[in-house]
Amino acid sequence: MKSNQLDSALESFYKDYVDINPSEMAEMMEIYNKVILEVITFLKEDDRCCDIDFPIGRGSSFEGLKVVEPDEFDVLIPVNISQKNWLMEECRKDPWFARIIGVNGLDDNSIPLNCKDGKYLSATFVHSSFQGGIQRFVNNYGGAYELNVSTKGPAITLHVRDASRKLFSVDVVPLVQLEKTWLIAKPPKHILNGDGRWWRKSFSNGEGHYATSLPFEAKKILKITKAIKLSLGPTPMDIVPSYIYKTAMMHWYYDEKQRCILNESMNKNLSDFLIYMSEILSSGEMLIYPYLDEKFNILEPYNEDTLINLAGYLKSVASKSQLMRAIRCRADDAKNRGFIIEYHFTPIQNSIAHFHDNSRPRPPRSNPSEILNKSRPRPEQKSRPRPAQRNPSEVINMSLLSPEQNIDEIPDVIVDSTTKIDKWNESDDSCCSCKTIIIIIACVFAILFLVITAIITFYYTRK
Repeated sequence: MKSNQLDSALESFYKDYVDINPSEMAEMMEIYNKVILEVITFLKEDDRCCDIDFPIGRGSSFEGLKVVEPDEFDVLIPVNISQKNWLMEECRKDPWFARIIGVNGLDDNSIPLNCKDGKYLSATFVHSSFQGGIQRFVNNYGGAYELNVSTKGPAITLHVRDASRKLFSVDVVPLVQLEKTWLIAKPPKHILNGDGRWWRKSFSNGEGHYATSLPFEAKKILKITKAIKLSLGPTPMDIVPSYIYKTAMMHWYYDEKQRCILNESMNKNLSDFLIYMSEILSSGEMLIYPYLDEKFNILEPYNEDTLINLAGYLKSVASKSQLMRAIRCRADDAKNRGFIIEYHFTPIQNSIAHFHDNSRPRPPRSNPSEILNKSRPRPEQKSRPRPAQRNPSEVINMSLLSPEQNIDEIPDVIVDSTTKIDKWNESDDSCCSCKTIIIIIACVFAILFLVITAIITFYYTRK
């Protein structure tokens, strides 16, 4: 297949399916601004909610990365707190979480009592107060749109409809800015015993700047990738959210392709990005951007085999023939749902690229984000090999045997213990047999007793 033919197909795919009509986006954005302004006004007057600041738009709709249709907006609503009255308490078990603890002797009157848990500002209680406030707003709403509320994860989702169709949804997340750290009301589920006082750290401030600063060509590659993910689903591409693809794009562009992306064809850039992301997924390590702190590996929650499977899938999609097949599918075409890309992938450990390894020089930056990046110097990092997984039985055998021993040389004490266990099992079997015989004899005597009783009763009745 010729490259210019694939480039032409990709361009058509982008224009006809991926890109959103600017007038449609402007229309939805105008409605969003009206609705969210009314929500904020209502919450500010609700004494059961925290004192709040102006909302902060985040996510693809505000970064120029939304695809297909403008059906979702993400917004952070800052909670106004007195910085001198609160301190951040880091979590030792998980660096993603922290607690907000009040300073002894000081009280923050801007925080209602229903949002506090003892001396802590509770993420769960703040989230509940926002949810209740937004629900009360919906109950009292008399505007031109139909509104309803649902919850999913840390977000309180406000669904907006007109008379004929759903327009979009707004994911509202409470935010606290403390000590230059952004904390969102997303308590942990599977760690820390589900303690609702823990807040999750958010890095959307820095990464949002870099995502917005991506050039049009890089955004186009990312948006095509996201659209392929939508149009092919369900596939392995659905394993990770769009946030993972966006973070990979920022690493790929700022660390790899900044100098030459304009000199390459669209299909070459798309293929390079998919292969790069495949290598990152195979390594199991992708750091948040631009902080590049080893503590924050965003791939850590995902199963290693799952990531390798996705890596193989992306590597297969990167071929010209598979790319052409992929972009011919549409999410609105039911027969294409579940379209399968054929792939065969065997990961080679030595070929895995650790993108945060300093062995590769970082290209100079030419965009305004250079200043922000210099304020956060990249720490010295070394790529750490992932430990090989062991079979549980192998671990047990290693604990029983010394390196010089084999199975025939197991200590006698282990054999004796096994023999004793067998004897105990034999004695248990004999006990069970005795119990069975006793039960049978008891049943026989019971039946005889009933028969004799019946005979005697019959005899006296006749007499």
